[in-house]
Amino acid sequence: ADAEINAVFQTYSGSTFLFFDNDSYIEFIENPQQLIGRGRISDVFPGIPKDITSAFRYIDGHIYFFSHRTYYKYNEFTRTISKAGQFMWNLFDIPCPNTSLLNQLKTLLSKVISVYK
Repeated sequence: ADAEINAVFQTYSGSTFLFFDNDSYIEFIENPQQLIGRGRISDVFPGIPKDITSAFRYIDGHIYFFSHRTYYKYNEFTRTISKAGQFMWNLFDIPCPNTSLLNQLKTLLSKVISVYK
């Protein structure tokens, strides 16, 4: 069966992690291509849940994991979650002054999508 890829990101040390099938990972180095390890996400990222939908390393040095609308700010050096909660754009200093307008837009887009299904 084909694996479902959930997230791909690179660590500070240069390793690339590929999360797949909701709870598994492969760690590799891209150049030269070399497999480092594979296993369960919880074995290398304690506290991170199974159903990760995306992940990336941000300019603040942390890895951000997302499980739908919940984020986990992860310190790869201490292997701990330093913060978690519902995702908001201001987490990354992106201003979002009118969330009610965004909610209205989301509702409108949902209605448009449902018409075309």
